[in-house]
Amino acid sequence: MKNARIVYGIVVGLVFIGYIYTTYFYFLMLFIMSSVFPFIVRLLLQIEISYIQIDFEGSTSSKVGKNIIISSIVKSIHRLLISGTIEYQLVYENTSIKCQKRKQYCKPGMAKCFKLTRRIIMATSKYDELAKVVPELVGGVENVSYFTHCVTRLRFDIKDKSKIDLKKVKKAPGVKGAQWSGNQLQMIIGGGVEEAFEVVSNATGLAVSKRSSDKINEKKKFTPSTLLEFIAGCITPVVLLLIGTGMIKIFMLLATMSGLISADSSTYNVLSFVSDSAFYFLPVFVGFATATKVGMTPYMGALLGAMLLHPNFTALVAAGKAISVFGIPVYTASYGNSIFPAILMVYVASYIERFFKKHSPEVLRSILVPFLTILIMIPIGLCVLAPLGDIIGVYFSKAIIWIYKTLGFIGVALFTGLHPLLVMTGMHHGMSPYLVASLSNPGYEGLASPATVIDNINIGAAAVAVALKSKSKQTKTTAIPSAITAIIGGVTEPALFGVVLQYKTVLAATMIGGFVGGAVAGLAKCVSYAFAGSYGVFGLLTFVSKDGMFNLYMMLLAVLIGAVVTFVFTMILYKENPEDIEEEESIEILAEDNEKNILLAPITGKVKSLSECKDAVFAEGTLGNGVIIEPAEGKVYAPCNGKITSIFDTLHAIGITASNGAEILIHIGMDTVKLNGQGFKSHIKIGDTITKGQLLMEFDIDFIKGKGFEVTTPVVISNSENFTQMEEMLGTKKHGDQMIIL
Repeated sequence: MKNARIVYGIVVGLVFIGYIYTTYFYFLMLFIMSSVFPFIVRLLLQIEISYIQIDFEGSTSSKVGKNIIISSIVKSIHRLLISGTIEYQLVYENTSIKCQKRKQYCKPGMAKCFKLTRRIIMATSKYDELAKVVPELVGGVENVSYFTHCVTRLRFDIKDKSKIDLKKVKKAPGVKGAQWSGNQLQMIIGGGVEEAFEVVSNATGLAVSKRSSDKINEKKKFTPSTLLEFIAGCITPVVLLLIGTGMIKIFMLLATMSGLISADSSTYNVLSFVSDSAFYFLPVFVGFATATKVGMTPYMGALLGAMLLHPNFTALVAAGKAISVFGIPVYTASYGNSIFPAILMVYVASYIERFFKKHSPEVLRSILVPFLTILIMIPIGLCVLAPLGDIIGVYFSKAIIWIYKTLGFIGVALFTGLHPLLVMTGMHHGMSPYLVASLSNPGYEGLASPATVIDNINIGAAAVAVALKSKSKQTKTTAIPSAITAIIGGVTEPALFGVVLQYKTVLAATMIGGFVGGAVAGLAKCVSYAFAGSYGVFGLLTFVSKDGMFNLYMMLLAVLIGAVVTFVFTMILYKENPEDIEEEESIEILAEDNEKNILLAPITGKVKSLSECKDAVFAEGTLGNGVIIEPAEGKVYAPCNGKITSIFDTLHAIGITASNGAEILIHIGMDTVKLNGQGFKSHIKIGDTITKGQLLMEFDIDFIKGKGFEVTTPVVISNSENFTQMEEMLGTKKHGDQMIIL
């Protein structure tokens, strides 16, 4: 930690020296930001400390000479930053001689003392609770045909929407909001979406690679929303390349302004063509991304994009020569920097490739499929689809530019004010083709980029105001981190869905601030010169102009005015519902009750003490503590949420790992292994994620008894030593009744 501070101090010092030496404003800005950053982090840590919780787990007693394993679990709700040292003192007592021991030292006179083993376990993911309930929320894992995520959302492609309760999804732990996009269920998570995706994938067995065959053949209802979603999905993977090369352009600009490199140098020339490469070869990258989305061979998609950029083709276009293929005239256009031609070509080619894969002889498939696909796509692509895509892209951009030029600053103000609604509906994705085209030619953009930066920071300002004014712990917990991600990271979904859209007055304040800030940006004609990696505060760097810093200064002014107006109006208009506080208190009480580890009766019947079992291995607790059930019905249901870890080939025994870590064995009957599965019907397999009350197994009681076997069913906790207390509820039970409390 000390070394890190020294290094950071050196970096800040070098930045300050750079400013003294060059007197350039951007060095001063960087110095101020880097100087203030440690204090911001300190403030965030102080906030985080209040949410840190330390729990201890382990045995409360032991025999002399036996090791005691005590786990200290450090939990943080936000998991923002856990740093520093957590100090605690352990006190344990030898009750036989009434002697206490602190830390690891024995008091004089003790013949023997306990040997203490300590293990520090960092907090389990805050999305563990979400992972437990996901199968229920999505109507079962079998109801999901495709599972992936974007920057802020978990995305589930759902087969049967009727099984989904959207209100219940919105209240799930870790979920900021939820909405439908066609047949896709979107859970808004925020900046931790990658962690949430990993946790949910591991817990449920769902993964991005799980694309069922019916997903490809599924016919979706066409809507403007699904169209925009499709186009965005084809462009989003490529945006990272555009961001990287765009920031190279910004670096070139700052470097030449500071005199670090010359515009006539070889280094500048190299950086120049590298920064243009992502735009020039854009059809290749878009073709690859589109092919991945539609289930086509990705490299075939890249090839279709490369067709449009071959030097011979571009030379013929530049020369204005007429071209034809198979006697069909080819529309000559420059397709570099274009998006729609590659998307259209790959989309159509995916059906052609799929057709030949299905109908080609297996022996010749590797030859015929690529050959015939390319051969057919040459005339279709060059003569029809590529020209159509070019026309769509050109007129789409011209339409937006016309609106911008016609309405002027009013257009920027309206677009900025309405931007939260565009994000809410996903309509903002439709601006991606326009952004690509504008940043390529003429090389700047003055509508979407200023609006996005202003709106993102406004949403963060609104969340800060709500956090300051609200008396609800839950609201503060949601608002503070979501404000940070919006302002710094430019990711607004957590604040938008978790805070702003919860109150109409806050949304109104944000839109008012957006209108005012957008009007200032429009009057000053602020423009962006590159794709931003983040449309938060760091997105302001894209407003640095080769003509000076005026464009950046005016954009800073627009952002500041918009944020102040949003903050003030939010503080005035936001009124907290008293019901929110009451509901929060009731939820906390309910949460305390839910902390109990309850196992439900898996079988309807009479629950007895395990000691009454005729099998000595079970009766003596060799396999763990538990109970036995005299079944009245031949059905086994899940006693808890968890995962199937084992099923015997003979189907007579089921192993379950519960969500709380309990390892449960349900052994149907005595010696029923000898039946070799006769009389049993399984509804699950190893690895399945189960929810309490789910039907796992059926067994024929009369058949088993007729073969001379008992149906007495032990239910034991194999790792019961991990649970210090176990309360058994004996007597006649229906499946689903409480049976064991751990």
